[in-house]
Amino acid sequence: MEVWQFGMILFLGFGVDLIESTDFYSLTVNDLQGNNIPMSVFKGKVLLIVNVASECGYTDQHYKELVELQSNFYDQDFSVLAFPCNQFGKQEPLRNSGIARFVKNNYNVNFPVFSKIKVIGEGAHPMYRYLYESVKMEPEWNFGKYLVSRAGRVIQFWNQQNSPLSLVKFIQKHLNMAIVDDYEVYNVNKEL
Repeated sequence: MEVWQFGMILFLGFGVDLIESTDFYSLTVNDLQGNNIPMSVFKGKVLLIVNVASECGYTDQHYKELVELQSNFYDQDFSVLAFPCNQFGKQEPLRNSGIARFVKNNYNVNFPVFSKIKVIGEGAHPMYRYLYESVKMEPEWNFGKYLVSRAGRVIQFWNQQNSPLSLVKFIQKHLNMAIVDDYEVYNVNKEL
């Protein structure tokens, strides 16, 4: 056996595990009413996970664009998941009930908004620890964004300076992928 053949066997035999993910779907978060929501309810969807705040300079543009993204992809197994956080400039002082009123009254959000959490440092929510460990990047301010594939793989992180609508091509690429036995493959029936 040639060295390159051995390498291919290793790659093919073990490399597939690199794109399989089950850990993400074992995580649980709380909605704004305090109900436990398993991430497994989002299995098979492309997710844009965003740490949000109501009093940030990025709030208006980002919330409007997140609502537009959700509207544009509502029928394509896509969801924005918003996680309020008060760690950056104390710009999310509202309690969960106030956050619910704020996002409904000001932006009529069409995606899930969850309970306020910590996203960095000690006390960071397990989901955000998982996101960080996956790409070794974490939010430095409000409106950091993680793209998660249909198979639960964390694909990429963008900071607050990347507007949600600037991510359309990345989202579309992953919406054009299908899952086969928890592995992602390009859906050959769709244009890339």
